[in-house]
Amino acid sequence: MDEITQKNIVLVCTCLIVISFHLAYKFKNNIKFCNILLGIGFFISLIITKVLHSWEKENKVDYNLLLFLYILVDIILFLFVIYRWCDIKRKMTGGGDKLNLIDEFRKQDFMINGIAESPMIGIIGDKIKNKITDYIIGIISKFNI
Repeated sequence: MDEITQKNIVLVCTCLIVISFHLAYKFKNNIKFCNILLGIGFFISLIITKVLHSWEKENKVDYNLLLFLYILVDIILFLFVIYRWCDIKRKMTGGGDKLNLIDEFRKQDFMINGIAESPMIGIIGDKIKNKITDYIIGIISKFNI
């Protein structure tokens, strides 16, 4: 295959990738159609990367920069597809997806109040308070006021 035909194929495929991403952005509210368009763009990008790699070996034509850019696009698209999947499946919510925050604070207050009412905690708290007070008094007593 001659060099002009190879360049035309790369140009047409690049246009198809850009068009699929543009349409995916236009239809971003329709998750299924948007994902299909992103998948088409990603698949075309992977195919062109493979074809460029074989053309570079076969014809000894310098496609290094173009091959590097397509590999970079492949990596970015792959990471975006993973991010999109995790976002749709709600994997990145930090554990608070379907959690009522007010109820969680009430549970924590109940646990803290239950712990604070325990007589053992009062004894431990008094010992810690006495040790901290003695330590601070010891430090202050070193200074002549």
